[in-house]
Parts: sequence; C-alpha cells; structure tokens
Amino acid sequence: MSIRRDDWVTFSVLLLAVGCSRGESEVVGTLSAAVTSRQNEPEGRLKGPELQPKEPELQLTRLEGVRGAFVGRAGGIRVTGTKLATGASPRQAADAFRQRYAEAVGLEANNLPARQGEDAGIGLMHENGAYKFRLFRYTHVHENVPVHQSEVRVLVRTADNSVVWAGSSLKSLKGLQGGPPPVSARPSPEKSNRVLSARKGSTPKALTRFSEPELVIYAGEELSAPRYALRYEGKSDDRRAQWQFFADPTSGDILHVRDMVHNYWGFVGGYASNEGGSQTCVGQSIVPINYARVSAAGGGETYTAAPFGFFNLLTFQNPVTLQSTLDGLYFDVTDAGGTDSVVQQTVTAQGPHFFVHNPTASVGPSLSQVNAYTALNRVRDYVLRYVPDYPVISTQTDLQVEVNVPGCTAASTGPDHMTFCAPYSGAGFDYTNGAFPSLAYHEYGHLLIFAVEPSFDQRQYGEGMGDVLSMLVSGLPEVGVGLDLLMGDCEPFRTAENDLQFDANNPNGCVGATNYYECAELLPGIVWDIRKELQVTEPTAFHDILSALVINSILLHSGPTVDGSIAVDLLTLDDNDGNLANGTPHYDEICAGFAAHGIECPPIEEPTSPCASFCDDPITIGWVGNYQGQNLGTGEVCLTTTQTINGGNCGNMAAGRGLYVNGVQMTCDGVNWSSVPPPIAGGSCIYTDAGNYPWAFVTLW
Repeated sequence: MSIRRDDWVTFSVLLLAVGCSRGESEVVGTLSAAVTSRQNEPEGRLKGPELQPKEPELQLTRLEGVRGAFVGRAGGIRVTGTKLATGASPRQAADAFRQRYAEAVGLEANNLPARQGEDAGIGLMHENGAYKFRLFRYTHVHENVPVHQSEVRVLVRTADNSVVWAGSSLKSLKGLQGGPPPVSARPSPEKSNRVLSARKGSTPKALTRFSEPELVIYAGEELSAPRYALRYEGKSDDRRAQWQFFADPTSGDILHVRDMVHNYWGFVGGYASNEGGSQTCVGQSIVPINYARVSAAGGGETYTAAPFGFFNLLTFQNPVTLQSTLDGLYFDVTDAGGTDSVVQQTVTAQGPHFFVHNPTASVGPSLSQVNAYTALNRVRDYVLRYVPDYPVISTQTDLQVEVNVPGCTAASTGPDHMTFCAPYSGAGFDYTNGAFPSLAYHEYGHLLIFAVEPSFDQRQYGEGMGDVLSMLVSGLPEVGVGLDLLMGDCEPFRTAENDLQFDANNPNGCVGATNYYECAELLPGIVWDIRKELQVTEPTAFHDILSALVINSILLHSGPTVDGSIAVDLLTLDDNDGNLANGTPHYDEICAGFAAHGIECPPIEEPTSPCASFCDDPITIGWVGNYQGQNLGTGEVCLTTTQTINGGNCGNMAAGRGLYVNGVQMTCDGVNWSSVPPPIAGGSCIYTDAGNYPWAFVTLW
C-alpha cells in the first residue's frame, strides 16, 4: 500500500516535549492567519521557522521537533504519534501539554480553562475494569469570554500518564474589535421568529421558549471577522423546532441562526420489527421492554430490568391493578397521532404475569411505539458498553421521543428530542413509517454527537456516523431498508457496502457529490471495510475491537467532514505503546479500510537506528560479561548497543522517572527483568527520563 505524506507530516517541536526525553522547549513555529487559508494551503514536510505575531491568530500550523510525532491538518489540528507530555497523573500530564500549547499560540494557560465538571477527564476505551485513556477538554476564552466552538482536547494514556494525542479547533480572532461590550439586549422572540420566517424553505413553528443568553465570541465563516455576540436557543412548545441564535449584545439584532434539529433519516415485552428493514419489510418478534415504568393504580411504581424486561411483583401488594407504559427511565415514547401504548391488568396472585405491547403484532402506530422504545434502549446500552461515562448519554433520563408524527418525512433529532414520522407522501417523497430499528440507531448517532458538542454542525460526519452506528448494532451494512417507497420494495436507503471515494477538493467530501448527503456513505464504507479486514485477523473479537474504536473516536472528532483525521483518531485509540510511527496492533486493518476509499494513514516509519524513535545523540555501549551503568545522574540518558541483551535490571529511579528499552518501560526495582524487548534496527536503545536520584543504575548482560 502506498502512503502519501500530503496530510501527515513528521514534525518535531521542543515546545511539545514537556515530560518527554527532550530538552527545554521553545517555539519554532508559525501561526496561520485564518482557518480558511490554512485549509487551502499545500501540505508536506515542514520546513524552517516563519515567525509571525502570535496574537490574535491561534491556529498552529508549523511545528518542528518531537521525534516520531505526526501533525494532521484535515478537520482541525491533530498532534499524535509519540509522548507529547507526561505527569504524575493524567490531569497533570494534560495540563502540562495545555501550558506549552497555549504559549505556542500566544495565549496564557488561563485562556484554555478545563471544562467544568471534568476534573478526572472522560474515560475512553474501557478494558478490564479500567480506562485505557482519559480525555481532557479545554475551552478557549478571551478576556473571560468563551469562543464559540473553539477548544483543545488532550488524550492521556493512563498506563504511564503520557499525552499521546491532542486536537485543536482553535478559532482565529484576527479582526476582533475591542473588549467585551456591555450587554443590554435580551433574546427577542419577535426578532428571532422574524428571522426564521424570512428563511427559504418551509416556515418553522413559532418559538416560544428561550434560554438565558450567554456572551460569546462568534468566529463563524458567515462573518467577515469575529465579534462578540449573545448566544441563546429558542424552542417551540412541542420542542420539535429548536434554533440557536447569535445576536448583537447591544441591539439584539440577529447575526446568525442555526437549526439544531437535524432532519436526517431516522420495545415488561412487545412485538417489534426484526432487524433488517422497515415495518412492512421484515417480520416481528416479541422482545423484552427494559427500563420501562410499571405503576399501580393506587400509587407506587417500579421499572423493568435489563436484559429480560423483568420487574418484581413484590413491589406491590395484590390484588392490584398494574399499568405498563413506554415511559421509561431513559426514553418517554408518545404517539403524536393517536393513543400512547398502555397495557393494564389486575394482578390477584404472584406471577408470572405478561404485559405485552402491540399484542396482535400489527403494523402501524402501536408497532411504531414499541420499535422506537426498544431500539433506542438497545443502542443506548450498546454505546455505554464501550464508553460507560459517555457525556450526557450516561446520565440522561426521560428523553422525549415522538412517533407517528404527521407532516414530516422520516426522522429527526435535536439535542433533547427525537421524532419519528408517520408515513408521508407528497412533494416528491413517498416514505413509510420512520420508526424501525436502523433509523432509530441512525438518529441516536446524531444524539451522540450532540452529547459531545451541541453546537457542532454535523453534516456529512453526522449522517455517516449515524449509519455506522446502525451498522455496528445490527451487524448489517444496509440502513433504511424499505424507507423510500420510490426506490422500490424493501430497497436500502443507503449501504456501507460501497466503494465511494474521498475527494479533498470537493467541499461535500467525496467524488462527484453536489451535497453532503451524497457523501454520507463514505464513513460507513470505510468502517465496513475495516470490519471485513478484522473478521479475518480477529475472528472472535472483531466486533468488540471495532465498536470500541469507533464509539470512543466520536469523542475526539470535531467538525462536519470525514477525512484523514478520523484515521489518526482510530490509530491513536488502537495504539499500545504511544508511538504511531511503529504502527498499532490493527494498523493494517484500519488503514486498509481507509485506503479502499482514497484516504491514507500516516505511514509507518522503519527506524534507521535503534534510538531513532526514542532519543537523540545516543552513546554507544558494549560489554564483556555485563554492562554496569552506575550513577546515571539526574538528566536524560540515551544509550545504544548492537549487542544482544539477554537480561538486565535497574533501580534507584525517582518517582516519575522511567527507564525504557526499545520503547518499553522496564520495572526498576533491582529484580531481574522477566523478558527483554526484541531488537530494533539491529540493536537496542536504553534511555531514561530526567529525574532525581543521581545514583540510579542499570545492568545489562
């Protein structure tokens, strides 16, 4: 497989070397004048410094210094591939990187405060009862005012508290005028609704509920220069219409407006549709309804338990009349066009007692309610299996879900509301009922992205990740089978079994596309091809491996596009030694999936010498019998040898200081090592971090 270096360049920058085996940091980079110019400039191996004023231009695009690291500039800055910083704890490591990064882009560290409520970070890649990584997010503020959609994310590997990935979506503030203005305006329902009614397309519902405004700096592409603005949300009474506004702090005039409801193609027990298609394309089976409320007529309630939908009758004294609804712990499903599903019976003796929703296995409103409730709980459980503390999702309760909604096309998702439409025909559309499993999974994919950052525009990435989630949960490449009746009977609306090609020059993201919907199949196609590769090499574990990588990667992604940054995110999560330059456990499988669709991974660089990826200016050593490295001192140590290392030991290492052989940290307790890493490039590299205790030692034989 040929690897192109256009999007991924080996770079080194001493400023990112905090905690690494490098010297003191200094800036040797340049800052871009604007995001747009950065995205259009040619990319390749970085050259020398081009110093420019650091304020207010905040995009770091020229970095040189950290050996073995990669910087990607598609979809925002990505820095990964080696240890970028270390610390005594994951938080300290992330803060150390934040400090140096802030300096590099002309900020103070207090311009990048940590997200509130995330002191311990967000756990990623849950394995054997612990997290492999912790993600820390830093919000960009200027004069104590947050910059909209501008932040730095830092990923720390918990095994050694080292920063292995960083992502930046910092916005340029070039052209921002003055300091924070006095705020005298309030959200104006009149102005807000007037702006919406003037938009092209269907007239939205009147907004009646408005959030408290927040002063932010808005640096969107719609404006010629960033400016201070009031950000607030407006909702209709039924919450089906939700819009975000940016207004002048003084006059209240609307500067920009964004639709927060994405109109995308979106079961005690009950009969629900099987996987694989719409209500009329597949049969039905009775499935458990988990987390659902069961209440007594005279008071008292309980909830069914996963995975079998059981509840404890001992909660109630009988005889008692019990009622089962689809208002559960996590989702409240209501029928917009009819009657909510309720099953009621009087219990006069201990069980078993069966409460079955949609008992006649009908096709229609009752089935829609059961489909939506069971599918959404299924996909929620699936996500939390791989990211137990996923933001918002892990604690969210009583999400409002409407089914059989008339007058819409398929399904839609807002930050706190989901809609599944009744059959719709007209204006060039002919859609069946939107409440069936694959559409429910797809819509939940949008919700996962909202949970990470409600303000991000999802477009191609949201559509693609929705389909990916459906594919992962169902195990099937097709999404929306039978949704569009104009496509024929039970034909898929989209499929991951495709050869769609990435096109960096097409703003929609793929070859020949005229809108981003046409590129929605790109990400599913990539993931489906990775799945096929993993089925060969990991025949029993492929599904868990792929699911963990993909679900965790959503927390790293920013922006609406699908590009090479996603490949780097997956590789970083897959990596097991903090060095992407030597590959990852599933590098070949991941990169084969991306290559099949025209996206190339950062290349594996074969080391030219044992220490090439680890430290500079190694001292060559040799021995007869054994090597006695006594009194190593307090500085960094870099040694290399072409002799075979059969064993060794080390000791007297100060807290936080490590000794490594070929990238593997060795146990330094004076006890002989149980094994030694294999040679690299015909030899071995033995190196240490700096630290106290100059009497530290290493012995080799």
